[in-house]
Amino acid sequence: MSELGDIEAGVIGVLEAIEVSGQPAFAAVAGWSDPDSRRAATALLKQRQPAAFVMYAGRGRGGTKDGDIGEPTMAVLIAVRHLGGADAPRLGDGIASGGFDLVGRVLETLDGADVLTDRRLRAMNERVVSADERSVVYEQSYTVEAVGQTAAPTFGGAAIAGTDSVVRVAPSEVAVEAVEFAFPGIDGVFRHSACRRGREILWEGRLLADDDEALNALEAMIEGFVGDLRPQAMVDPYGRTYADCLLDSFRRVGVRRRHAVSGKAVQEFEVRFTQLRT
Repeated sequence: MSELGDIEAGVIGVLEAIEVSGQPAFAAVAGWSDPDSRRAATALLKQRQPAAFVMYAGRGRGGTKDGDIGEPTMAVLIAVRHLGGADAPRLGDGIASGGFDLVGRVLETLDGADVLTDRRLRAMNERVVSADERSVVYEQSYTVEAVGQTAAPTFGGAAIAGTDSVVRVAPSEVAVEAVEFAFPGIDGVFRHSACRRGREILWEGRLLADDDEALNALEAMIEGFVGDLRPQAMVDPYGRTYADCLLDSFRRVGVRRRHAVSGKAVQEFEVRFTQLRT
């Protein structure tokens, strides 16, 4: 099978594994191909409900050179049909899930999910394709990123976010601290460079642990480094080392929850470091 076929099959497999109250969340999941989302939505509503289609949506531009091709994107259509009233497609009826619940479960499951050994989904956007008093269809878009990391990021030699977590490391620019001045009647600017500035390094993503107790331990480890004035080396997932870093803040983003497929404890987070010397 081609790489795109493998990606499609991987996304389908993840969707099929989502459960609600111990039962599959979707009655039907399939691959589909149609550039018109409304036509695809019409076909999706003919499937057993709730249902989902996985569609290849093309590639964007990659890099700065003309002609560069970016990563593939996948669209996921999610349909819910209810006969219980105008609000039932969105909210459910107390027995069957509504659209709001399903799109939330799909988003938290697919965003950051590995669909191949070297490919990971990253959520891009979500929209309503069609809706009426009996049905609603949503579309979610995902970039399929190449995963180049070989290990979890570390701080002070420890994988403080755990080895199962999804962590994106984003260092800010390397910049010079300088003073510029000019003299009347002399063209140009004189510059005195003092030193290189420190820079911020952001970790953001999703902490994952087997249960609440294990996630509590991860959070406590991270909090233990906040305010510690001893600089430590930070190593990102690609093996790049940032010396002399301090951990300035740890922020939980949103509420803790359970992963819809694995059952693991999940907490979105941000950690900010300052690299004193670059």
